[in-house]
Amino acid sequence: MHRFRNAKAIASSGGVVPRVYQSADTAHHGRMTKRGSRSLRSVLGQWSVRLMAHDDLVSAWAAPKKQRLHKNKVRMMLAGLLVGVAVSLRRDEPFDLRRCLGR
Repeated sequence: MHRFRNAKAIASSGGVVPRVYQSADTAHHGRMTKRGSRSLRSVLGQWSVRLMAHDDLVSAWAAPKKQRLHKNKVRMMLAGLLVGVAVSLRRDEPFDLRRCLGR
């Protein structure tokens, strides 16, 4: 964990960040990159499914997003947010799911 600077670097390593197409002042965010560790992406995706099914806080976070987006897209959005666990481990802090979800 200590080789990464922050959560964005870990998420990028796992390939759970959106691809960016940029020209001048215009930036478009597309599908996730899928570059990096397939096993990390898989574990984060499976963890996301379990949390959405069994945790009330995550279910409340995901419900409005599921109305607009496909469930797999919401799952990978959550996977990208859960990378905060790695940052907590790196800093020797207890993991706080509320902070991860921005609540």
